[in-house]
Amino acid sequence: MATILFYLFAGLAIGGAIGVVMSKSPVGSLLFMVTALGAMAGTFVLMEAHFLAAIQIIVYAGAIMVLFLFVIMLLNLGHDYQKDLKGGAFAVVSFGVIGALAGMLAQEFGATGMQDGPGGAAIDALIAEHGAEPSFLNYAPVPGIMPYPGVICTSLNEEIVHGIPGDRVVEDGDLVKLDMGAVVDGFHGDAARTIIA
Repeated sequence: MATILFYLFAGLAIGGAIGVVMSKSPVGSLLFMVTALGAMAGTFVLMEAHFLAAIQIIVYAGAIMVLFLFVIMLLNLGHDYQKDLKGGAFAVVSFGVIGALAGMLAQEFGATGMQDGPGGAAIDALIAEHGAEPSFLNYAPVPGIMPYPGVICTSLNEEIVHGIPGDRVVEDGDLVKLDMGAVVDGFHGDAARTIIA
């Protein structure tokens, strides 16, 4: 269920953001921004970051949006915004439905119950197959510090970055951050992805 809600909120946030840019009315843009900020707050709740969700609503969707609305009303631009709001509301609902469908598909086809550690050997073999070597394995920026033991960095849920792969089990709805680096002909490349399991 968390995966479906995540994709729903993501779709609403994207739809709201597009509405901010595409709306011809400042009031319409403001309401789409509130939609995007509310969807972000919902995402924070899913990640159990309730304080951030509350701040998102109180500070951004509350105080700053009221200030923007006051300035817009003060300008009295005189544009009829009813048509913009109807078309934009349809777009935001469409993005929400598409996000929910993507969440259901991700939940249906997602890979959960796997461990985050054993994949290191397969990733190391894949890197070597392309003539590269892993950047992170045995990396020690300062002599005397334990070198990094993994080929990739895996961080789950509340961990921010550079988690050490281990025997943790990835469950449905976990936020998984993967970071991998490789060296090819003296050039370092680094890529990171965040996914919902």
